[in-house]
Amino acid sequence: MDNRLQRLSKQAGQRALIARLFGPVAGLAGLGILLVYLFQSGFFSMLVPIQHAQPYSAPATKEISGTDALINGYDKNGLPYVITANRATQDTNDTKLVHLAEPRGAFTRSSGKKIDLSGQSARYNTETKLLNLEGDVVFEQLGSYKANMAKADLDLNDLSLSSKSAVHVEMDSGVVDADHLEISDNGKKTLFSGHVKANLKSDIESGIVP
Repeated sequence: MDNRLQRLSKQAGQRALIARLFGPVAGLAGLGILLVYLFQSGFFSMLVPIQHAQPYSAPATKEISGTDALINGYDKNGLPYVITANRATQDTNDTKLVHLAEPRGAFTRSSGKKIDLSGQSARYNTETKLLNLEGDVVFEQLGSYKANMAKADLDLNDLSLSSKSAVHVEMDSGVVDADHLEISDNGKKTLFSGHVKANLKSDIESGIVP
């Protein structure tokens, strides 16, 4: 009987020792399980202030303006063109449009012939490379002809010209007045339309002697 009591007392002491040794560990393990549960449940995210994303606002389109403006590029034949203006202003409603004050242009055809261009104002489309000119428009192919008109559209891709306004053309061989003018095919085709009046010189008057 005494031996049994001694064994029970010894076992109780061992359990008490184990409890003292592993109790803190068990407590930490339990705490860890609790923390994992709270983390997975999103408890801690509730304690962190939510940073709301600021709505994206596109920067306002700025008006592009400048004096002594320069526009240059290459036509479809790889030849350079240059347009200068006293002032250039980007359109506030359509950013691909640029308004030019007193534009002046210099071009070269694939044939080597030089072209000078001028006007009071123009609108240039940066995507299509179309130049709409207004006011005392002068289109001159040096050594060939000089055309004066109120309005004209010039395609900088192929240097084709179209004018729906009255045109006055001076050449060595005479003068032509017409309601409309079309110049295409790298300057090889010139079409006068509407009411056309021509005053041409004879070969001798124009300096052409057979």
